[in-house]
Amino acid sequence: MTTPRVLVERLVEAPRSAIVFVDRRLDGHVGIALLAALANLCLVLLSTALTDEDRRAALVSGAPAAFEKPGSLQGWRALLEAVLQQSKRTVWTQAAA
Repeated sequence: MTTPRVLVERLVEAPRSAIVFVDRRLDGHVGIALLAALANLCLVLLSTALTDEDRRAALVSGAPAAFEKPGSLQGWRALLEAVLQQSKRTVWTQAAA
């Protein structure tokens, strides 16, 4: 299992154009807290139960998007396609830093 500390250490050297999907809860930690530590990357927050408060917190913390995890393969494909399409149209603030 990857801890938030190890995740930050591993992602520090990720390409600036990387899109990273982060779970809202990582080993008992809140994934939103990682957003500031990895501000040079595009971090998309995922959760099985995403509240409006969580979504707002993620966006305020620098995530370009936050989604509930889909319950089907078709849902995952649609989510990934939406994120990829948005990344083509948008210059992610984190990636541009």
